[in-house]
Amino acid sequence: MSLKKFSAFLLLVLGGCTGAEFTEPPMPPPSRYEGADEDEARREPAEAEVARGDRPPVATLHSPQEGARYQPGSAITFEARGMDPEDGGLPASAFTWKVDFHDGGRVYPFVPPISGMARGTFTVPAMDEAEGPRWYRIHLQVKDSRGNTYALFRDVHARELKSGELTPVHVR
Repeated sequence: MSLKKFSAFLLLVLGGCTGAEFTEPPMPPPSRYEGADEDEARREPAEAEVARGDRPPVATLHSPQEGARYQPGSAITFEARGMDPEDGGLPASAFTWKVDFHDGGRVYPFVPPISGMARGTFTVPAMDEAEGPRWYRIHLQVKDSRGNTYALFRDVHARELKSGELTPVHVR
């Protein structure tokens, strides 16, 4: 993607585009004994910060699934559950999300940090993409009532289109 196209893209996204839509459907909290599946998500480098004498919360990303792909114009849904050994299931207010767009060696903020939801959706701009590695990294941080945090992320890479293929795919 050329710098000119990317600048137009950023202007579109940051200038009030409604491409990111966030919803919070009714969702029961996880069981107090539900554990996190470490294979489902990658941990951030500063894995967890723990208050003295307290155990950190954990989170599991349910969507997008590991290995999910996107193409321009597709919607990407993200969803997680959080659990704290002391508090039990974490409410939506414990979740903070952000999404970064990676284009080769550069990283651009795509969805700024937003809190208070366990599920949301954003739409990838319907722009033709240049060659090279590019993906969206969906970051999640959960915080328990004592301020302990747990962070993880999931990458969603561009889907390789076959010649003449234009149909958008909904990623869940």
